[in-house]
Amino acid sequence: MQVTERRSAGATIVAISGKVVGDSSQELRAYVSRLVERLADERALRLAFDLSDTQFLDSSGLGALVRAQIATAERGGKMVLVNPHEHIRRLLTVARIEHLLPICDGEASALKALAVADGEGDAANPKAGEGSSG
Repeated sequence: MQVTERRSAGATIVAISGKVVGDSSQELRAYVSRLVERLADERALRLAFDLSDTQFLDSSGLGALVRAQIATAERGGKMVLVNPHEHIRRLLTVARIEHLLPICDGEASALKALAVADGEGDAANPKAGEGSSG
């Protein structure tokens, strides 16, 4: 398993590639826990997990993503999955948790789903909109 993280349009995109099984599931769980705490402290809790290169996800890896969703929601953030392979979608359905983990078919739709609603401010830039441009 390999995990990369980057920011885009006020959201954090976490790309997970390879197989998430056994020890790597535990690594993912620990990483996600630290990430959620860090982003909550930064008031930038908008997460997109890009699973397009995730070859396999076991139940422990799925559990890590569910925990991330719960922790994110408890802290007022948003989280989506991006482009998971069909076998991961089936796993969500079989586990009857597809309603907990919103799925977007691409990064553009994920960023739109995670966009800050009018009146909430800009989580990535709290001073956005203040002052005049010029």
